[in-house]
This record gives sequence, structure tokens and C-alpha cells, in this order.
Amino acid sequence: MPSIFIISRRNSPLSAEQTGQLLWIEEVGATVEKGQLLARLDNRHLKLRLAQQKAELKQHKANVVYLEKQKGRMSKLNKMNNTALSELERIEKDLAIAVNEVDALKLSLEQTLLAIEKSEITAPFAGSISQRFVSEGELITSGRPVIQLVDTHHLDVKISAPLSI
Repeated sequence: MPSIFIISRRNSPLSAEQTGQLLWIEEVGATVEKGQLLARLDNRHLKLRLAQQKAELKQHKANVVYLEKQKGRMSKLNKMNNTALSELERIEKDLAIAVNEVDALKLSLEQTLLAIEKSEITAPFAGSISQRFVSEGELITSGRPVIQLVDTHHLDVKISAPLSI
């Protein structure tokens, strides 16, 4: 007797990319579009870190502006032989360090923004939620499957029949 199977081309267990408490998850059976939010983890600690990094970045940028002005003043004084060359070189060194600190803080800020983005699980394709592996309030670790998404638009039909009837 022949058997017929209809299977989805894409059937994906979607995992968390961050660790955190699950605040919300889409219901089983829901139809979702590509990019739609499926689950959200608590990211308050990341938002606090982002605020702190922004404040530190402002401080370091102010330091760069100050050192650039100092360098200009010392350059003028050095040209008139009113200051030691070593003092100008020290300010140039401090300015280079301050610029590098600003660049490092910008990278750190970008990493935090990425972590905030990764605290939400979105649909990589349109489909339906077939299963939830976790419940709201659970602590989710990175890599743990959270929800099963099935593509209901791209299906394959498989028929198996005996060689002789």
C-alpha cells in the first residue's frame, strides 16, 4: 500500500543566542512572518551596561578634545622655545592613548548593542510555530532550543510505493 508524506522544506528549532530569563514567547500554532518577534529575553542588564558605556565614551571624547587643545597650545609654545619638547611628546602620547580608548569603547558599545539585539529571537522565514521547548519565566542559556518554526509555504510531497502491485 503506498504511503504519502507531506513535509516542510524548512523545520527549524530556533535557539537563544544570549543567556537570560524568558519574558515572552509566541504561542504554538501562530502564523508568523519573516523577521517577526518570536521570543524575548530579559535584557535590562545589557541596557544598563550600554548606558554606562555611553557615559564613559562621552568622558573619553571630552579627554581627547582637551588633549588636542593642549597639543595645539604646546606646539605653539614649543615653536617659540617656551616649553620642553618632552612635554609636547607626553601630550601627544596621552592623546594617542585617549583616541585608542575611545575606539575601544566604541567597539565595546557595538558588542553590547549586538547582545541586546540577540536577546530577541526573530523568525528567519515565514511559517508556523509547531512547538515551544520552554516557558515564560525560565532561565534560558545560549544555544538552548526555544521554539520550533515550520515553513508551511514550501512543502515537499514524498510518496513511497512497493515496486510491484
